[in-house]
Amino acid sequence: MGSLGLVRKREIRPLVIAVAVGLGVSALVWTPAIVGSGGWTTWLERFRRQMEHVRAYDSPATRAFFSVDFWTRWLADPFGDAKLALAVWLLGIPAYFVRPRRAYLLLAVFLPIMLLSTTVLAAHTAPRYALALLPLPCGLLAVFLEAVAERSDALRRVAAVAGVAGLGWLAWRAIPPIVEVATRTSPSVALMKALRDDPTLAGRPILFDPSLEVHVAEYLGGRKASAIPDAFPVNPRRAASSRRRTATWSA
Repeated sequence: MGSLGLVRKREIRPLVIAVAVGLGVSALVWTPAIVGSGGWTTWLERFRRQMEHVRAYDSPATRAFFSVDFWTRWLADPFGDAKLALAVWLLGIPAYFVRPRRAYLLLAVFLPIMLLSTTVLAAHTAPRYALALLPLPCGLLAVFLEAVAERSDALRRVAAVAGVAGLGWLAWRAIPPIVEVATRTSPSVALMKALRDDPTLAGRPILFDPSLEVHVAEYLGGRKASAIPDAFPVNPRRAASSRRRTATWSA
């Protein structure tokens, strides 16, 4: 939003500095990941395979866009509270009427991100990837409260109380899961460590879902490992039955 404002004012130098800082921060974030993956070529190959996996298994079907659960997952669940999400989204709507220029500027920035995310990514990943979308409803709410605060001293206090209450509600719902993630090992990493450290499983080959390839390489690099073809789930009973039929045919 700030970048668009600079373009409108024809202030190119601050815009160039802002873009350079953004690129620099991105480089700081991604460089360790690329180096840790084994270099640029290895990282690109893994990135390509990950994108193939997303297209094949994560991208939602057309019918999903007509599902209430799908949009609830993207627009409400990231708030951690359906009532909080409803309040933020509804209170942001008046911004289009009291400050239309700012409101539509926010929409111009975040609507493309929302469309790209919801059409490419699976709904179960929404609470993570929807973080890039949350500034839209929160920004609209801030624009509306700003307009209310300019009406009178009494309304300024009302807007201030509403803003602080909203921030408190957001923090109250957000802090517990943040603490959970910060203090507990993720299930996928815990699984890899168990496979690595359990002496009864030492040296045994690993059959894994392709989505866990990075985890297997990181924690079980010395083990014989194979990805499940096409990420089909393994059915032990069906596999056992197949082995019996194969033995019969061989005989």
